[in-house]
Amino acid sequence: MKQYKCLIVDDLLTTKTILDDYLNQLSFFQKTQSCNSIPEAIPLINQTRFDLIFLNMQQPGSSELTLFQTFVQDTPIISTTACTSSAIHCTGLNIIDCVLRPYNFPRFTRAINRALDVQSIAEQAGESKSELRIFWENLTADRKRDLGLLFSRIAFHENTL
Repeated sequence: MKQYKCLIVDDLLTTKTILDDYLNQLSFFQKTQSCNSIPEAIPLINQTRFDLIFLNMQQPGSSELTLFQTFVQDTPIISTTACTSSAIHCTGLNIIDCVLRPYNFPRFTRAINRALDVQSIAEQAGESKSELRIFWENLTADRKRDLGLLFSRIAFHENTL
């Protein structure tokens, strides 16, 4: 069975602890690496090929541009946040899902399955991040906003199940 490498980027110790505990319950993840901020994550991402990244989008001192420049690789990202409006900002990145606090294990595993399925499909189809980026750049601002609203509604409804 493949062992996946995961990175948690969050400034809250309680969030990192919960996510790490959840990941430890899944046998297909290696020991999780974590850091407190996006600047701390950059060298880790440059040194290690992660299969999945959990990212708190609501980090002090981080802008959407910083996030976009940092996570230009093709690693799936799951946004972890307490704010439903942050899902709107997820659409410009490689965000596969948005898990809202308070977390629960079934919702968490659905997000992981979705991220790993998308990654597998993309690898099988031979799609590259640059092709997806070209698709994204050709969308109108209104369409991007609509997709962001859709993501936030899906995240809200899935987290209430």
